[in-house]
Amino acid sequence: MLSRLDQQGDGNYVFEILEQRNVLTLLESIKESPKSVQQLATKCKIPLSTTYRTIGEMAKLDFVKIKYIFNESGKWEKIYRYNEFFIERIKNKNVINKSKIFESDLK
Repeated sequence: MLSRLDQQGDGNYVFEILEQRNVLTLLESIKESPKSVQQLATKCKIPLSTTYRTIGEMAKLDFVKIKYIFNESGKWEKIYRYNEFFIERIKNKNVINKSKIFESDLK
Protein backbone atom coordinates (compact mmCIF):
# COMPACT_ATOMS: atom_id res chain seq x y z
CA MET A 1 0.00 0.00 0.00
CA LEU A 2 1.35 3.42 -0.92
CA SER A 3 1.75 6.06 1.74
CA ARG A 4 -0.66 8.97 1.54
CA LEU A 5 2.16 11.25 0.45
CA ASP A 6 2.92 8.99 -2.55
CA GLN A 7 -0.75 8.82 -3.50
CA GLN A 8 -0.80 12.59 -4.09
CA GLY A 9 1.73 12.09 -6.88
CA ASP A 10 2.75 15.73 -6.97
CA GLY A 11 5.00 17.08 -4.23
CA ASN A 12 3.78 20.58 -5.03
CA TYR A 13 0.43 19.66 -3.48
CA VAL A 14 2.23 19.18 -0.15
CA PHE A 15 3.75 22.64 -0.44
CA GLU A 16 0.40 24.16 -1.36
CA ILE A 17 -0.93 22.80 1.93
CA LEU A 18 2.13 23.84 3.93
CA GLU A 19 2.14 27.36 2.51
CA GLN A 20 -1.31 28.07 3.87
CA ARG A 21 -1.07 30.37 6.88
CA ASN A 22 -3.60 28.35 8.87
CA VAL A 23 -1.63 25.12 8.49
CA LEU A 24 1.48 26.52 10.16
CA THR A 25 -0.60 28.12 12.90
CA LEU A 26 -2.39 24.83 13.60
CA LEU A 27 0.84 22.82 13.52
CA GLU A 28 2.48 25.17 16.00
CA SER A 29 -0.50 24.88 18.33
CA ILE A 30 -0.65 21.08 18.10
CA LYS A 31 3.09 20.85 18.63
CA GLU A 32 2.61 22.44 22.07
CA SER A 33 -0.04 19.90 23.11
CA PRO A 34 -2.76 17.74 21.47
CA LYS A 35 -6.07 19.52 20.93
CA SER A 36 -9.57 19.02 19.56
CA VAL A 37 -10.82 21.00 16.57
CA GLN A 38 -12.84 23.26 18.85
CA GLN A 39 -9.78 23.95 21.02
CA LEU A 40 -7.67 24.64 17.93
CA ALA A 41 -10.24 27.03 16.47
CA THR A 42 -10.46 28.95 19.73
CA LYS A 43 -6.72 29.10 20.44
CA CYS A 44 -5.69 29.95 16.87
CA LYS A 45 -8.61 32.33 16.28
CA ILE A 46 -9.59 30.52 13.07
CA PRO A 47 -13.24 29.90 12.13
CA LEU A 48 -14.43 26.43 13.10
CA SER A 49 -15.35 25.44 9.53
CA THR A 50 -11.90 26.47 8.27
CA THR A 51 -10.26 24.55 11.10
CA TYR A 52 -12.24 21.39 10.26
CA ARG A 53 -11.35 21.65 6.56
CA THR A 54 -7.67 22.41 7.17
CA ILE A 55 -7.14 19.75 9.83
CA GLY A 56 -8.88 17.24 7.54
CA GLU A 57 -6.38 17.96 4.75
CA MET A 58 -3.53 17.73 7.26
CA ALA A 59 -4.81 14.37 8.51
CA LYS A 60 -5.06 13.01 4.94
CA LEU A 61 -1.37 13.79 4.46
CA ASP A 62 -0.42 12.39 7.89
CA PHE A 63 0.78 15.77 9.17
CA VAL A 64 -1.23 15.09 12.31
CA LYS A 65 -2.23 11.96 14.19
CA ILE A 66 -5.73 11.37 15.48
CA LYS A 67 -6.54 9.96 18.89
CA TYR A 68 -10.04 9.30 20.20
CA ILE A 69 -10.80 10.05 23.84
CA PHE A 70 -13.86 10.33 26.06
CA ASN A 71 -14.56 13.95 26.94
CA GLU A 72 -16.14 15.19 30.18
CA SER A 73 -19.66 14.61 28.87
CA GLY A 74 -18.86 10.95 28.06
CA LYS A 75 -18.75 11.35 24.29
CA TRP A 76 -15.98 10.36 21.92
CA GLU A 77 -13.84 13.25 20.80
CA LYS A 78 -11.05 13.42 18.21
CA ILE A 79 -7.81 14.87 19.51
CA TYR A 80 -5.20 15.88 16.96
CA ARG A 81 -1.53 15.68 17.77
CA TYR A 82 1.61 16.63 15.92
CA ASN A 83 3.17 13.89 13.80
CA GLU A 84 6.87 14.43 14.48
CA PHE A 85 7.87 12.04 11.70
CA PHE A 86 6.15 13.73 8.76
CA ILE A 87 8.97 16.20 8.02
CA GLU A 88 11.49 13.36 8.00
CA ARG A 89 9.24 11.31 5.71
CA ILE A 90 8.94 14.20 3.27
CA LYS A 91 12.71 14.71 3.25
CA ASN A 92 13.27 11.01 2.59
CA LYS A 93 10.96 11.15 -0.43
CA ASN A 94 13.01 14.05 -1.85
CA VAL A 95 9.82 16.03 -2.12
CA ILE A 96 10.99 18.86 0.05
CA ASN A 97 13.39 21.40 -1.35
CA LYS A 98 12.54 24.08 1.17
CA SER A 99 13.08 21.98 4.31
CA LYS A 100 15.22 24.57 6.09
CA ILE A 101 12.67 27.31 5.54
CA PHE A 102 9.78 25.10 6.63
CA GLU A 103 11.55 23.74 9.71
CA SER A 104 12.49 27.26 10.82
CA ASP A 105 8.82 28.26 10.57
CA LEU A 106 7.86 25.45 12.95
CA LYS A 107 10.44 26.37 15.61
